[in-house]
Amino acid sequence: MHKLDSYISNSVIIVRTLIFAAFFALSSGFVAEHFFKLQPCSLCLYQQYVFMSICIVGSVASLASFFKAHSKKLSLLLAILFFINAGIAFYQVAVEQRWVEPPTQCKSKKLAGNSIEELREELLNTDVVRCDQVQWSFLGISMAGYNVLYCLLWSLLAFYFLKRQKK
Repeated sequence: MHKLDSYISNSVIIVRTLIFAAFFALSSGFVAEHFFKLQPCSLCLYQQYVFMSICIVGSVASLASFFKAHSKKLSLLLAILFFINAGIAFYQVAVEQRWVEPPTQCKSKKLAGNSIEELREELLNTDVVRCDQVQWSFLGISMAGYNVLYCLLWSLLAFYFLKRQKK
């Protein structure tokens, strides 16, 4: 077990693992969107942006020459981003469960047409995916709920191995 800890605690490996975890989550979301026709709400998009940030920051830093000198700081940054994403996903679960009000961009827009034809056009051109409606769930847990667990797991694992790393 000690050999495994020393291998995994290498911050370069932590960074690459976190990049892979974010890429896997993004890929899963895109598969759900494009093959299963699940449309992301604005909170889903924010979570995708954080995953994209993890992939971009981690990949660019991995290619940079200063990466090895600052890999522990980068690992910490990526772990924090996963933790932030868990918070966004938890907020989405709270919205889905109606513990809190959905943000304004997740609510249906008020229609302002002056005629039936204008109202019809406005309805046809409105593309709002509600954050408080679960589109997919498994065992009673929504995709946002699984994202909370996923992001917390990766964040806590990264914090754990960073803490165990020798100074």
